[in-house]
Amino acid sequence: MVTIDQLRALEALEQEKSFHRAAVALRKSYGALNHLIRTLEEGLELKLVDRSGYRSRLTAEGRAVLMHGAKVQRGYEDFLGFCRTLKSGWEPRVQIVADGVFNQRAIVSSIRALRETGVSTQVEAFESHLEEVEDEFFRRNADLMILLSPIRNGGLPSVALKPVRIALVCARTHPLAGGSKWGVDELRARDFVAIRGSKGVLGLSTSELERRPMFTVGDFHAKREFIAAGLAFGWLPEEMIAKELRSGAFKKIPSEIANAHTLRPRLYHRPRESLGKAALKLIDLLKASVG
Repeated sequence: MVTIDQLRALEALEQEKSFHRAAVALRKSYGALNHLIRTLEEGLELKLVDRSGYRSRLTAEGRAVLMHGAKVQRGYEDFLGFCRTLKSGWEPRVQIVADGVFNQRAIVSSIRALRETGVSTQVEAFESHLEEVEDEFFRRNADLMILLSPIRNGGLPSVALKPVRIALVCARTHPLAGGSKWGVDELRARDFVAIRGSKGVLGLSTSELERRPMFTVGDFHAKREFIAAGLAFGWLPEEMIAKELRSGAFKKIPSEIANAHTLRPRLYHRPRESLGKAALKLIDLLKASVG
């Protein structure tokens, strides 16, 4: 059986290029280090070290074993960290599902702040959209979700997060970029792009437009590309397109209907008594990052 000590001995030998220096680095005697490597070679029935020259060096087989052994060592360290996490009361994993319109940087910065505390809890973040966020939350049995559309399965605790501004925009080369205020009929004559499943969910001023054929995409990134290409117009988070709005690449459409809306996301979570320390800490960090 291969042991972690044997793999560490092989790694030290490769790094130090000397049995004596490797033994010192591992705080072992020369004999103990040599025994670890000899028994590893015997157990694997491979020659891992070439001892014929002035300096011992790993054979091709030794380097291959070392490369794969590094994965084993990382897995072992992860396992120890997992056990320390359980012992300290921190759960091994937290899952959060968020609507893609929400500021993803706030989620990333909150996760980073959690990791910087030294907690080894694994955080898994998933992006979805509108009602699919709630579906994904329950499908994964996740811990947290950030939702913009009305919740369908009530009873979950929640807190308000920073409002999100969205704007009705088009590329500067699009016919709707100029002119006076466009009426509904004039807007209806142009192609509109929306995210799959968004029809009427948020109660936007374009509900009339959503009844006609349009482009349908899976997320806001694809939606932005459609709009940037001049193929259609639609809603995008102002924070996502701040650079394009400043440069004039995107234009807010002058229209008789509202061309901006404020969405009010909420952070939903399972009852606090069912959450671990990491999930509770992440809730506090998310509230602070957007407060």
